[in-house]
Amino acid sequence: MRSIRIVVLALTALLIARSASAHRVYFEPQEKAEMPWWSPETDDYSWENPGVLDNIWGNKAIFGWLDFADYDVYQFTLDDTTPPFGRALVALQMSPACLLTQGNFVSVALLGPGLPTPPETLPFELPEGMGAIAKINPEFSWCEERPIFYEKVANISWFLPEGMSEQCIMGNPPSVPPMATCDLSNIIVTPRPPAPQLPNGTYYIVVWSEQIVPQDYTLAIGFIDAGYYQKTPDEPLTYDNAHLHLPCSEPYPWN
Repeated sequence: MRSIRIVVLALTALLIARSASAHRVYFEPQEKAEMPWWSPETDDYSWENPGVLDNIWGNKAIFGWLDFADYDVYQFTLDDTTPPFGRALVALQMSPACLLTQGNFVSVALLGPGLPTPPETLPFELPEGMGAIAKINPEFSWCEERPIFYEKVANISWFLPEGMSEQCIMGNPPSVPPMATCDLSNIIVTPRPPAPQLPNGTYYIVVWSEQIVPQDYTLAIGFIDAGYYQKTPDEPLTYDNAHLHLPCSEPYPWN
């Protein structure tokens, strides 16, 4: 139960936005383009041009764009200078929440040395010597309600992976066991101390959509704000969904 509470606290720190300064905001260059489908290849995060993460513990939200049959690649490295807490990873993949995007589902995978061979068929080849932990976001039917997280200050709503909920992220009431509303099976969660963490090496986080349709997404990573957050020039671009390339002004019908 202790380890579960640690993860729940990490998720809470990852997403709660009591102020606009809850996390650093980053953009894939392709996502910042007015017409991302016409952006040069160098604007797309790929194996040849990955988005390099300074760490995996700092609370960050990365806004990206997926083209047809596209997948985005992020890279980070752990070495002898990485502290134990800096080897724990929480990665939560989300889609903008509105009526027109309710059929969008984003998946995520962690690739690295010593990880298992995934049972799933992935839309990309694993680098030599690497295994993967893949979280393929289960689809909902069009008539089924999807869980949402709403960030009030920035006025943004996201669809959460199946099993997650706003109640889980904002904190469970004392009478509700954490796992009753926090199903972590569809996000990437690796242990925090004192459990064994990721060993030294180069790792990749890959984001894609099973729908193979162009779409915006957000990848939330990290669980520490204090001493890490700083407002980036791109942060105001996220307010009121101003960064989106598909209309998302109408409210999600079940919210």
